[in-house]
Amino acid sequence: MIITFTSFVISYYTCALIIKCAKNDTDYVFTLKKYYGKTGFYLGIIGPVILIFGALTAYFIIIVQSFYPLVYVFLKEVCGIKSLRYINRSEEPTFKIDHFTTFSPSYVSIFLFVVLVSISMKKDLTIFMKMGSIGGTCLTIMITFTVSYGIYSLTNTNYRTVLDPAEANSSDALDPVKDMHFLFMFNSKYSGLAGLLCTGYFIH
Repeated sequence: MIITFTSFVISYYTCALIIKCAKNDTDYVFTLKKYYGKTGFYLGIIGPVILIFGALTAYFIIIVQSFYPLVYVFLKEVCGIKSLRYINRSEEPTFKIDHFTTFSPSYVSIFLFVVLVSISMKKDLTIFMKMGSIGGTCLTIMITFTVSYGIYSLTNTNYRTVLDPAEANSSDALDPVKDMHFLFMFNSKYSGLAGLLCTGYFIH
């Protein structure tokens, strides 16, 4: 949250400086051209392209990571391909995996790249814009499910808040009858969540 809020403050301050400096110019590239000539003009065009390319790359990686488990379950459970092996990046380093001898995110990324490029080549994207409006409905359903399942879990699960992760190794935690679940108030393994939050903020 601190990292996300800090990036917000920096972005807000930067945008305020751009608005103040641009004044009545229709685009900031013309402001750069006014002060720095053609060099500033082309830098003003190339810079945002690089920034957007970075955002698209991060977004594409998130799509592949989200789509891979869905395709895996579909192929294994629906299509009946039981020989598939799921690649869990948290259990084995991806650089030790031969990505093209087994079903891996590499195949999903190639498939998605072809699909997305094919879609972007269409002249009329109206239908996809209309489909994008469904996103609000899907987001509402997801939030409702998360909140509802959270409330349901609170009614049938034993929770205990702890400050020290070592407390999770107590006798209560190891007792299957008590079925105690621990909520860590502070955890050092926040990098994944922080990265996801900052990436989402950066893309938007």
